[in-house]
Amino acid sequence: MGGESVVSGDKKEACRCIKDLKVPFFHHEIVKRALVMAMERRQAEGQLLYLLKEAAEEGLISSSQVSKGFSRMIDNVDDLSLDIPNARGILQSLISKAASEGWLCASSLKSLSLQPENRSLEDSVAKVFKMKAQSIIQEYFLSGDISEVNSCLESENSTCSPELNAIFVKRLITLAMDRKNREKEMASVLLSSLCFPTDDVVNGFVMLIESADDTALDNPVVVEDLAMFLARSVVDEVLAPQNLEEIGSQCLAQESIGSKVLKMAKSLLKARLSGERILRCWGGGGRPGWAVEDVKDKIGKLPEEFESGGDV
Repeated sequence: MGGESVVSGDKKEACRCIKDLKVPFFHHEIVKRALVMAMERRQAEGQLLYLLKEAAEEGLISSSQVSKGFSRMIDNVDDLSLDIPNARGILQSLISKAASEGWLCASSLKSLSLQPENRSLEDSVAKVFKMKAQSIIQEYFLSGDISEVNSCLESENSTCSPELNAIFVKRLITLAMDRKNREKEMASVLLSSLCFPTDDVVNGFVMLIESADDTALDNPVVVEDLAMFLARSVVDEVLAPQNLEEIGSQCLAQESIGSKVLKMAKSLLKARLSGERILRCWGGGGRPGWAVEDVKDKIGKLPEEFESGGDV
């Protein structure tokens, strides 16, 4: 939805844009972005709130999506405070106005204090670990050295914290989904080699599915990717089939992206010759760093290298 049509006050054009998007499960993102714009451009606040009010009252944006958009703002308010002075106070004012006008159910939101909460030690540790995990995974994608990953994890997560294990699983698959089949294959191989407790892997996938709505904004095939990673984890015996039900029971709303992921994963596992197909889904057949395109490239170069060197 273009900011121009919103700020210009052309409600009809803005509503048409919302309809044309045809993504009702992402409408919370429209709410979120409109609220950020209202906080950044205070002179446009009235027009933006009016647009959201009209969209909510006309049923263009559902009440649950309105609440979800405000909830995302509450979750991100500390980050917003870096760029927007008094972000907490402004957001609290927007919540109060929307609630008083009847298009936001404020009781459905978590509380928003005007003072930032002190970060707990656990949050600080998790934040540092996320950064280190990203470096470990990126290095692994270059080297394919699983033993080095194990060594780094023993150093960075010496207590084998379940929370940090789950964070690593989420980060590994998130980074792989942004890359080619080679890295996706390597991620699956690594996951099956780490021997994390099943509960930690389950929690990692729960976190992935809970953030799938946001991931889909940048990765239109997130459903297919996550479904394949889930199915592959079952084939690799990292997860058991019943773990899929456990994941589903923890985080799925009807018709959500998460429910589509679980449905597709189960369908993949039920297909004929599913084990073999899933094992070779990214062309590697279980060997890190050797996707089909890599093998073809090496085969193509082999005669040339022999011709130039003559080494049988």
